[in-house]
Amino acid sequence: MKKRLLCFLLFVLICCPLSVLGGTVVDQNKVYKTVSGSGKYCDVVKWGKNVAVITSDRHRIQYTLLGGVFSDVCLDFFEESDIPDYYGKTFVINDIDVVGDQLIAGCNEGIVLIITDCMKCYKLKKVCDFDITKIAVDNVYMTVYGAAVGERAKVPLDVVRQSKIAPSEVRQKVENGAYLIDVRDKADFLAGHIECAVNIPIDSIEKIGEYPANSTLVFYCYSGNRSGRAVETARGLGFVNVYNAGGYEDLLAEY
Repeated sequence: MKKRLLCFLLFVLICCPLSVLGGTVVDQNKVYKTVSGSGKYCDVVKWGKNVAVITSDRHRIQYTLLGGVFSDVCLDFFEESDIPDYYGKTFVINDIDVVGDQLIAGCNEGIVLIITDCMKCYKLKKVCDFDITKIAVDNVYMTVYGAAVGERAKVPLDVVRQSKIAPSEVRQKVENGAYLIDVRDKADFLAGHIECAVNIPIDSIEKIGEYPANSTLVFYCYSGNRSGRAVETARGLGFVNVYNAGGYEDLLAEY
């Protein structure tokens, strides 16, 4: 009997995912309450499955899943940046908020950092000339505030949000439930496409309105131009989590 039990436990350890085993069913609300109540951090927000914080020195953003071990968000590289000499820069981070699956950080010098789950796709935007002390977002705009009376700027979210995604990150998005959409013509699609993709040519892109509004949509085409237009259309239809994966050949190399 003991031998059978030992064999069963060994089978579970080898074959079952970690989420089934030892306490990885995470109560995010509990983690958030614990972290925010610790008094150790300047700001705390729920970010996807994680909880993100601004460290007490206001120079770093960290995130945690379980509430115990924190990891730094690397702020050394940005795929897009309005500032050419940002490398090695120490940011003063005053507020963070979440738009869809992206973390938005307001900093001194009018800088906004856009953090995605694609580490190669981070974005840096300079949106005003004052130190940002607070940010507020809705479905259309991000409003940033400074310390002085009247310091306020309203920025369209489409200007801020990152829509590009590295081909190497697409598979993970799809595995997490994203829809991969090929916006090339039907003939090009039939000649070759990513196996899990569906074909909605750019001329018929409004058909994406049939997807649930909370869907994650990832578009690709031949070069990235038509998929960029698809992203704009999707946002106009109310989708938040939309991405441009670029060209078919680059994406094919990852599959």
